[in-house]
Amino acid sequence: MAFDWLPDPEAYEHPRLSWLIECGFEVTVWALYRREDLLPADFRLHAGTLIVSNHQRESDVPILATALCRRDGVRILDPLPFFAMREDLLRRDALAKLLWTWPRWIARALALIPLRWFFEAVRTRPLRRLREFTLGETQEALIACGLGDAEPQAVFNARGLREIAVQEKPSPRRVQDIDLGAAWRTYWGLRRLRPNALSKLAPRFHQTLESHLDCLTALLAARRTLYIAPEGTISPDGRFGRMRAAPWEVCTRLPAPPGIRPVALSYDALAPGRLRVVVCAGALEVPRLRSRRDFDADLRARILKLCALTPSHLVARFLRDGPPRFAAEDLANWLRRGSEGARDVGLILDPLWLRRSPLELARERLEWLRRKRLVERETGVWCNRWPRDATPGWGAPENIVPYLANSLEDFAPQLLRMPLS
Repeated sequence: MAFDWLPDPEAYEHPRLSWLIECGFEVTVWALYRREDLLPADFRLHAGTLIVSNHQRESDVPILATALCRRDGVRILDPLPFFAMREDLLRRDALAKLLWTWPRWIARALALIPLRWFFEAVRTRPLRRLREFTLGETQEALIACGLGDAEPQAVFNARGLREIAVQEKPSPRRVQDIDLGAAWRTYWGLRRLRPNALSKLAPRFHQTLESHLDCLTALLAARRTLYIAPEGTISPDGRFGRMRAAPWEVCTRLPAPPGIRPVALSYDALAPGRLRVVVCAGALEVPRLRSRRDFDADLRARILKLCALTPSHLVARFLRDGPPRFAAEDLANWLRRGSEGARDVGLILDPLWLRRSPLELARERLEWLRRKRLVERETGVWCNRWPRDATPGWGAPENIVPYLANSLEDFAPQLLRMPLS
């Protein structure tokens, strides 16, 4: 019996499993997030399209997959894109390494669970990144290329030797005898090497990278849809990171550049209830390949232009740069002026602005911030208790404040010139 719940099912290695996982994504995203889609009226995933987006959370990929693949009941109307992903997640012990802070016996048990079958079903393809080449993998590569018996001082630079010394004192005499411990997972392992050692590993690394890029290029040449995050990793501080070479490489390896569909995800994270996310897709355009600098700048600008201004962006800036004491009406006035200013300069607005008044949003957000101990009510006014030394991230609400404020600086710098009162 033909399986017609997926378009082009013969293009899937495991069509029924792929359909089941996609449905699982749909249920999971619905349970954990409140997603709003801002898609062009004629939107569809055209064959041979390269999809690019910003990358702010681990949940970006399932959210994008459920937003971009149109659905009619149990039938998925658009083919699930192929996703370029970290190569290390395809290894057998990937789950154990991701959960390395868990008790060791649990991590060892999880190491027996292979993830490759899952990632193959959701159409992922590996892409080696320089960043993810850890210090432990660097040690393994050094041993494989014949440097296992070399002295660490002849192989590692001063930074690498310091990190090894933290784990072992005195330092072992051979590279293969080093027990890195927790330092095994340290990223940018190749940056811990001396030039002579790095030159021996470089050919092998570049060969792997070339094979990955050729595979991704072949997918576009075969008229498959491909997703690549141009930043190459999750933004650690909310700002759009440096553009990586993968989008440029796959476009320039084809006889003609593919159509590119930019997408932006904007999180409304300083609010009660399930985490809200706005997914905004832009028009399909064929890029001009005059130079990589122009290509990267254009791609970055197109993605940032699609970021939707959420109430959390303005609340974050108010907490970071606003007065220490204020009334609810002061925050409401800032939300009103900020959203109106964004509309005047052509920024995309979260649909929530049309459903709620600034005063309603201010009161709702302040009550939530009070429960999170970021503000405090005193004699009719609100006091800003956000810790000024909080680092950007998703760990806690105090970390989300600078994360979203940094994101606002990227896609709406005009609002930074607007006074808060």
